Amino acid sequence: MKKKYVYISFVAICVIFVYSINVFTNSALEAPELEIQPSPEEIQETITLYFRCPIEAILVEELRVIERTFESRAEVVLRELIKGPTNTILHPTLSPRTKIYSVLTIGDTVYVNFSKEFYTDLPRREIDEVLVAFSVVNSLTKSDYISKVQILIEGERPHIFLKYLSLREPLIRNEKITKETLASPLDVLRAYFEHLENQEIRRAFDYTYRTPEFGLDYTMFFRETRERIRNYKNIEIKMFVISYNSEGITLTVDYVVELTSGEFITHEKEVFEFRNHFGEWKIFKRNKL
Repeated sequence: MKKKYVYISFVAICVIFVYSINVFTNSALEAPELEIQPSPEEIQETITLYFRCPIEAILVEELRVIERTFESRAEVVLRELIKGPTNTILHPTLSPRTKIYSVLTIGDTVYVNFSKEFYTDLPRREIDEVLVAFSVVNSLTKSDYISKVQILIEGERPHIFLKYLSLREPLIRNEKITKETLASPLDVLRAYFEHLENQEIRRAFDYTYRTPEFGLDYTMFFRETRERIRNYKNIEIKMFVISYNSEGITLTVDYVVELTSGEFITHEKEVFEFRNHFGEWKIFKRNKL
């Protein structure tokens, strides 16, 4: 009898085991298939980077073919810019130690947060600051959907990037820096004087600093300038002293105005203040001529 019970128990266990296997198999067959995500598509495209010309203080284009998957175009552009030029003739603009903390695009503006090496490794010269900033801006704005670049350093917007360039507001593309060396404050003042000599008031006005906060109305400028320069024949700078401050550059100038009558008017120690506007020096405050 005991053997009979053992036999029956064994058969029952086998039946239960077989039934469990069938249930598990059917459930597995009925379960939906796992969806395998496809690998991200690799994008290959040509980007334009801007590096420093070895001969002139201008930016020169370098085309580069890149491949990207997860990264945005802006991230790849910045990474390649930090790598430096492949053309050995060109000079890099960013230190290879520069780190990119974040890249965020909102509308047509891209916000780039760099590490402190973006400026600590920079040569302390006026034109270098401008070239570094606009190598970033021009490289990023080569894209159709980006028109402005806000540069941050360690999450901050420096009012003055070292001595010369404000990073408080987003910067826009500067084509002039790819064609000619940017004029120094002294060059700007000389050009301003030359236009006044030639009675070109509109062109002289273009050298003045104008923003929504510091607006200068052309009509007012024209009225106060036209009569004053009517008899000007020549303006010659005799001496100047340059000084730097937290807002820009100041020129203290001695100059002589020659009139059409042959008379000379001497101006001594007149102060002209300059601000850097999108990489170009503009006359912010000037004494009346």
